[in-house]
Amino acid sequence: MSGYGIKLLCPYSSVVEHFLGKEEAAGSNPAMGSILLRLFHMTNRICFFGGTGFVGRHLLSYLKNHTQKPTHITCISRSTSNSTETLGPVTIDYIKGDIFNPSSSWTEIFTQTPWTHIFYSIQFPGHPVEQPSKGYTYMEYDLGGLKQIVHLLKENIPFKDQKISPRILYVSGAGSGQSLKKPWFVAKEQAEKLLESFTTQYGGTYLALRPSVIYGDDDVSLNKILNVTKVTNVIPLLGSKDTLIQPINVEDLARAFYEFGFDSNNISGTYDLPGPQTLSLKQVLISRAHELGILQPLTIAIPLSLVYTGSYLLKYLPTPPVTPQAIDFITQTALMEPSLVFKNFISQCKVLKS
Repeated sequence: MSGYGIKLLCPYSSVVEHFLGKEEAAGSNPAMGSILLRLFHMTNRICFFGGTGFVGRHLLSYLKNHTQKPTHITCISRSTSNSTETLGPVTIDYIKGDIFNPSSSWTEIFTQTPWTHIFYSIQFPGHPVEQPSKGYTYMEYDLGGLKQIVHLLKENIPFKDQKISPRILYVSGAGSGQSLKKPWFVAKEQAEKLLESFTTQYGGTYLALRPSVIYGDDDVSLNKILNVTKVTNVIPLLGSKDTLIQPINVEDLARAFYEFGFDSNNISGTYDLPGPQTLSLKQVLISRAHELGILQPLTIAIPLSLVYTGSYLLKYLPTPPVTPQAIDFITQTALMEPSLVFKNFISQCKVLKS
């Protein structure tokens, strides 16, 4: 088999070179071609949409540090430049591309590769502040992005010809599936139903996890508040009512996707994944402040009526920092019971100290 023939079966030259080296990959040794094909079929081929985001970054890191099986990851992102990284058995190709611009060059790669897994977790800029005029909405990003993936999978050559069905992994959210009417619940619930319908019709499996608030050293949402606390020693709270949440550390969420999404294909479907504690947002912020060395922060409750009034005025700005809907998102309570299959896993998750 010629090197050209190998590359038709394996569209990434970096995969070929990873196993055989540049000289062997360019040659025409039939034995080498046979070895490559066997190795290629043993390799995880994972497409990441959102690999440079909060959850995606940590899942990529977890894969790099724990995967023993040969794995080739293609990370498609608007905020990256084309590059390749190799660590042990894991090779990552970073490709600049936009899921909402299917005419870009990444679609050729996507439609030629027999993916084993596809991971999707993309938030719109300024989340949770929707800007419909710019297309920055939950419906566009949660549901629309997955619709684009499903559409392109139907054009995927290995999928059409060989019926190779990838396992699709999706970050949903707490409260989805409870028939709640806020746009984030509706979009994520419809995205879950789309995955169920697609895998039922075309085969394959999917795993959609519904975490509550996700926190970590590099999270954006909680750290926006804690950045104020670092300067003022004050934790601002929206309203006097305690918002109950079940926070999960981003490292534990990454481990959940690794263990149940990549390392095991035994389960398929949508699962609630609350953290190991039910806490008020005030308790979470105080605990995180303590971790940052702020031992005695003050808490100040800002009346919700005042917050909503300000947000109504701000929503008319070209790029509003907050909207009434975003206030609803921040102050929502959506509690879950852990799915039976995850109960033991959750008991091993990181606990916030009081």
